[in-house]
Amino acid sequence: MKQFIVALILLVCGLRAHAAEAPRPPCRSSSAYPPFAEPGAPPNIRLWTSEDLRNRWLPPACTGWAPAAGLLVALAGQFQFEGSGEGLLARFGAISTLQGILYWSVSDHRWRTLITHARALDGPDLSLQRPDFTPAEMKRARGLYFAHDDNRTSAEVIYRLGVLELTPNRLVLTTENVSPVRKFMLTLAEPGGLPFIFVCSWHKADNAPRRCDVSNGPKADIECALRTM
Repeated sequence: MKQFIVALILLVCGLRAHAAEAPRPPCRSSSAYPPFAEPGAPPNIRLWTSEDLRNRWLPPACTGWAPAAGLLVALAGQFQFEGSGEGLLARFGAISTLQGILYWSVSDHRWRTLITHARALDGPDLSLQRPDFTPAEMKRARGLYFAHDDNRTSAEVIYRLGVLELTPNRLVLTTENVSPVRKFMLTLAEPGGLPFIFVCSWHKADNAPRRCDVSNGPKADIECALRTM
């Protein structure tokens, strides 16, 4: 398998590094902001509140997002990936591997398990559990469903996953929650309140970097973690 360098941008929540410049998802010809960190270096992190972006930023059309209040955080870095674009697609479809993801708890001062259970679904119904998605299934379908449970919310949340584009050099996926995210009696995010877009492009490691750009829309202020691809 050829080795590639993948650059990853992820907008998450719960961080504390504010940015002066507006976020810039890598839509086709536009360059991303924050810029990608070099391979092996710590990722670049930026955060925006609704007040930071008021009257000076609208989500680009490529994201499919509508303007909304919330917290926007970008994490941009690079990592090595041994495989093809279809191999990377397979990693996104391996829903069961989300289980056991760790995060650093600021309040507990230790690593803890975030995702306690994860499964693919045949529809937006928790009773429709099925095996992980194959790349062939992901290429055909615009709406696949999965669910996961974590130790910071009160119940499993159902998400929709879609593949918008897959070419030899580019992969674009989206996810969003289709059920609410709750903590006890508090609703942290309504359905559709946690949208992500993954825009990946790549090159051989001995040429320009292979890039995978992941962005998440405005959302509730809850703890999140970065999946290792």
